[in-house]
Amino acid sequence: MDHTVRFIILALVIAVSLLRAIRRSSANRPQPDSTRETPGGATASRPTTAPNAGAAVSPIEADAGNSPNRFAAVLVAALVWLAGNVAVWLCLFELPALEVAPKSWRFAALVFANIVLTALARVAAARVRGLAVRPTPASSNPIGE
Repeated sequence: MDHTVRFIILALVIAVSLLRAIRRSSANRPQPDSTRETPGGATASRPTTAPNAGAAVSPIEADAGNSPNRFAAVLVAALVWLAGNVAVWLCLFELPALEVAPKSWRFAALVFANIVLTALARVAAARVRGLAVRPTPASSNPIGE
C-alpha cells in the first residue's frame, strides 16, 4: 500500500471520528420546547419537567455546561485525540518490527486504539471543564469567613 492510500485512509478515519464527535456533542444540547399539532387540530406541548426534577441541583453545577472553559475543553480533547492517533499511526505503520504483521490487523488495532483515545479525550475535556467549576478549599464556603 503506497503513501497516498495510507493518507486517504487516515483522512477518512479522522473525518468519521470528527463526525461522530460532532453528532455526540449536538445530542447533548437541550432541545427547545416545541409544540405539535394533534390530529384534532389542538396543540400539545411536551412536558418541561426533567426525569429527576425532585432532586435539588446546585446553580453552580447547573451552569457548568456553559462555562467559559468549554472551548478549552474541546480543544484539549481534540489535541489528545489527534496526538494519540498520530502516535499510534506512527507506531503501527512506521516501525520496521511491525511490517511483518498484516495491514488489516494493524488497521483493526488502529480502530480499537481510537475507541480508547476517544475515552481519554473525553476524560481530558472533563478535567479541563471541571477546573473552572471546582471550588478551591479556601473558597468552598459560599458565606465566607
